[in-house]
Amino acid sequence: MTWPPPSSNARRYISLVTVEWRHMRETPMELTAQERTPMTQNFLVKIAVMFVLGMIMLLAGCGAVPVALGVKDNHLADCPSSPNCIYTSFSYEGTEEQASAKLLQVLNDYPRCTITQNDGTYIRAEFTTALLRFTDDAEFLIQDGMIQVRSASRVGYSDFGKNRRRMEEVKEAFDPCCY
Repeated sequence: MTWPPPSSNARRYISLVTVEWRHMRETPMELTAQERTPMTQNFLVKIAVMFVLGMIMLLAGCGAVPVALGVKDNHLADCPSSPNCIYTSFSYEGTEEQASAKLLQVLNDYPRCTITQNDGTYIRAEFTTALLRFTDDAEFLIQDGMIQVRSASRVGYSDFGKNRRRMEEVKEAFDPCCY
């Protein structure tokens, strides 16, 4: 006898499972290919729907503006350890005003980009992805012939390299500048 003794509901469940198992063992279930195909297709559709919903739940979030934005000690904030952030810099020739004007022109021409802050040498912009409308925050600090760039996704762990590709496109559109 097992301890504690199973409840009456548990005993009923065990007996039903046992009866079902015996029935399946005695009458094997063999389906023809025609009978199996709709079941397989239905199963694959359910798996695909669950995967898409899971990805949306994984990547979705409140989308609040991150608190680690801005300039501290003449530097932008470091990126977290997640791969959805890029911190880089590139050089320019000319004055800070020329570089700022060129960068603003590039950002204004970039699709789904909104400039949210412009303090001359510090520019903050928000980029929205085309498909799922996720918002990525980008910061640019212009000083001493260099432009520091930090771009990060607001939600999710990975951005599949989108921030890096986008900042490379911004840099390519920015060059040549200020000669």
